[in-house]
Amino acid sequence: MKIRLAVLCCLVCIVTCSSRSIWGGARNEADQVSREEPGIAVVRVLEILQENAQSDRKHVQELMAIRNEARTEMEQRAKEIDAEEADLKTLKSDSDDYLKQLEVVIEKKGRYESRKEFLERQIAVKQQIWTRAMYSEVIRITREVAAQKGFRLVLAADQADLPASESLANLIATQKVLYSEGCPDLTDEVKARLLAKTSR
Repeated sequence: MKIRLAVLCCLVCIVTCSSRSIWGGARNEADQVSREEPGIAVVRVLEILQENAQSDRKHVQELMAIRNEARTEMEQRAKEIDAEEADLKTLKSDSDDYLKQLEVVIEKKGRYESRKEFLERQIAVKQQIWTRAMYSEVIRITREVAAQKGFRLVLAADQADLPASESLANLIATQKVLYSEGCPDLTDEVKARLLAKTSR
């Protein structure tokens, strides 16, 4: 009986030690793999786009030229409307001449508003085209950097403030990274490469 008990205790000890070495070895292998393969990195995409929008001289100059041209045109149109309204005030409100001049004023105001809307949309579309092109470039550079450094996955990790309720659903649907402490951040390197390309 004592011999059986002693043999059983020995077997339990052997099994326990074996399992520890197996699990310990597995843990060590996992740690070694994680040290050898960087795995996941992050990039702050919005930060890159915002800073590049200010430093891209060609883009900034183009937008400023469009805005200045639009401002000059709209100021000229406003002066023309003021002159037409001044002429309208010199006419009797119950005359045919008054009605003709009123029609001219209303038509010019309508053209003013439609032109203003077009110019505003033109600037928005130019900005959208630039943003799309820069975003594609950020993706390309990020892939390049990640491949060189051996990362298998790169996530966009922009910190956003909670918006108004109507756009909260959009934020929840698009913001996938909630926590990235300890993940290597490739933002500065991607930013530097993009800046070098756009400042030429």
